[in-house]
Amino acid sequence: MGSFLLTPILAFFGVFGYAVYTADPQAISIGPISSSQWVEYNGYNPKTLSVMLQSQLMAVESVVKTKRGLKYTSEDKVRDKAVEVMADSLQIGKPIKAIQTTLGMIPLQVGGSIVENGRSVYLYLTAYASDGTIYKVKRSIADTENLEVLMKDGVLALFEQVDPFVVADYWFQTEKKDHNFVNTRRMIVDGLVKAHKKDVPWYYDLLGQVLHAEGHYDEAITHYQQALAIDPSLHRPHLHWARALIELGQLQDADIQLTIAAKLNPADSDVYQERGTLYQREGEPIKAMNAYAEALKINPLDADSYRDWALLLRSRGRLDDAVEAMRRAIFIEPKNKDLQATMSEILGTEDANFKGLVQTVKQTEAAVPKPDSLAKK
Repeated sequence: MGSFLLTPILAFFGVFGYAVYTADPQAISIGPISSSQWVEYNGYNPKTLSVMLQSQLMAVESVVKTKRGLKYTSEDKVRDKAVEVMADSLQIGKPIKAIQTTLGMIPLQVGGSIVENGRSVYLYLTAYASDGTIYKVKRSIADTENLEVLMKDGVLALFEQVDPFVVADYWFQTEKKDHNFVNTRRMIVDGLVKAHKKDVPWYYDLLGQVLHAEGHYDEAITHYQQALAIDPSLHRPHLHWARALIELGQLQDADIQLTIAAKLNPADSDVYQERGTLYQREGEPIKAMNAYAEALKINPLDADSYRDWALLLRSRGRLDDAVEAMRRAIFIEPKNKDLQATMSEILGTEDANFKGLVQTVKQTEAAVPKPDSLAKK
């Protein structure tokens, strides 16, 4: 009898323990997004809309490259799969989620709805943070537009409330291709006024990167110095400072800043990647290759280091190795258009060399007298 009574108690603590084990301290949990009859008629049921919102969240995360870290991230898919398997076999998925919700283990829970009104479609999102804060988002598009656009606007609007620096970095990464930093500057100005003190140096650092992209290297350095004046423990402003110094041709000073950055954080592969750039400017290609190798030793998924390594290999005539390095970079970031452009550039170089070889052979053949012409003579 005793063991019979003990079984449900052990089962409860098993479920409770699994709920604690699977809790992610940064996870955003997206629930069903309810849809009006017209929206569902067009093939968008609540589960589909939830997946679409999750996909847009992950798409935004994939663009953001800040080393500051994200306050919230999309849920761990491995954990979700494990919960799904248990739910199918034991029907305990809801109790697990209920325990996590009750104990505040889900940092941010998002739900909402999509409805049409006249010629417009509206997205309403409500997010509940574990600290009791409630965030609300309202966005709309014309009924002729794509719902993916609406979902993306909703995700960015939500992040502008819960973690605005992520949105600032997102816009920087998106807008730097055209050097049109309208949204980036808007987010930076707003952040410097409203952000928590610990985030202010990150905004100064980001402003420096904007100025760097615009070619204003001295002004950029000023903002990196402002960031370090607030928080001397940050290594990224030293790294970005070094990049600006390299552009200004002040290579010895750049080396000093990279050394400081490496001491503050020896685990950032970007520091060694930039040292590779420095060595190239100094005319030390072998040292540069070693620096890229060190970066990839620290982070084997550093696509940018593979790209820089590939360009260096190409400059030394090692086209096959350059193509292989770019192949690895694109494998890591298959949707990165800049990497694809670099691969096309390198393949174009290879093709040009091949065409040059063919042309040389043809010219050589034209210069050699033909047997019949010799016979006529």
